[in-house]
Amino acid sequence: MTRGGSITLIGLFALVLGLPAAAGLVGVKGGGAALQNRTLKARPPLTVPALMSGTWGKDMTDWVWDVLPLRDQLLRLDHRIDAGVFRDSPVPDKVAFGSRGFAFRIERVAGRKAGAVDVKRLTGTVKHLDDEATRQGRRLIIAVSPTKASLYPEYLPASYRRAYAQSSAPSEVAMLSMQPPVLDLWTPLRAEKKRLIGLKKPPHRRLRYLYRPTDDHWSFETGQLQAKLIVTAIDPAAWHDDRIVLTPPYVMKESELSTIYLKTGVQEPYTAAAVNPDVTLTSTVTPIRGTHAVTTYDNPTTGALAPAHKRVLVVRDSFLSGLPTTPHYGHDGGIEAIAASFDHTSFVHWDAVAAKDDKLLPIFAEAEVIVIQVTQGNLANLMVHEATFLKLFKGLPVAITKTPPKAPQPAP
Repeated sequence: MTRGGSITLIGLFALVLGLPAAAGLVGVKGGGAALQNRTLKARPPLTVPALMSGTWGKDMTDWVWDVLPLRDQLLRLDHRIDAGVFRDSPVPDKVAFGSRGFAFRIERVAGRKAGAVDVKRLTGTVKHLDDEATRQGRRLIIAVSPTKASLYPEYLPASYRRAYAQSSAPSEVAMLSMQPPVLDLWTPLRAEKKRLIGLKKPPHRRLRYLYRPTDDHWSFETGQLQAKLIVTAIDPAAWHDDRIVLTPPYVMKESELSTIYLKTGVQEPYTAAAVNPDVTLTSTVTPIRGTHAVTTYDNPTTGALAPAHKRVLVVRDSFLSGLPTTPHYGHDGGIEAIAASFDHTSFVHWDAVAAKDDKLLPIFAEAEVIVIQVTQGNLANLMVHEATFLKLFKGLPVAITKTPPKAPQPAP
């Protein structure tokens, strides 16, 4: 190592030791437990057995590091250097880093959360649901939203690419072979991916991607494109670009993966948007026991932004979300964009289907078109809840029936 390099390392070492010492002298306290999701060490009592066994020295060292002034700032800096410079995940069991700074949640790269399912059973489920909807005189659309790894497999860590291809490709091929009722979202999203890469001057370098590099969710624009594809599959004339307006182009917020796992404070651009004030949406809420409520929108808008006359039901997961009422991440405005396109639209979260509440029966009964939106990694939900969907389509009770207790038996 050169003399300059040695001096730099010594300077950094002195800085790391000196900053907390200086901060402590002026009364700065240590950080909290959030960065490592664990309980901080308590000051160990000084006892003869602890001294004799040698545990007191170790426990005291752990406590000092946990109450060190500027602890959180130093840990966050360490995480940022690991993630941003070395592409080394601070939580390798939860998040992996690939090329271009893309972070992937490991459970959505390999295994069931990546779309690894029994393909034969899955195709049977889709056929059963479509057949029953047809018998009821209604239309079924199954919109499978591709995962981040499905659209950007080239950015996956090399060690995960084969595992993801093996788990994801079979279900994708199976779904694409079942059009209709399956709606192909892969092809248009990959075309949009190619268009974005070719942009010379995107509004922000990270808006060049369909998914935010250090977030598990897609961008607002990707959510709007999927909403448009769903709406036009129901009625090609129902979509209008001006129903959702951008206000302003984007804001900078800490990404979801950073907030939950990485603790790096990395900021991502999030598009801020609102419903056009010329669109009138009124909503009613139906509580479902112990889970997400069902929200139904009526849209009496007239004029150029008037909706199509359709009674639509959308079963959605958390990826298809609404516009934020408070600053938050992950919102794509898909709910409002679809609701603004039809005069009567109900949104049922998957958790509400899992609750098997009979209050879902009239909501399903009134729908002319039933859209089931599910991310590729949640395809197993179609099979898990097949029986519930079939009952809802038929108008049969779906509430969980408790088995009555057995009557006491007479003694022999």
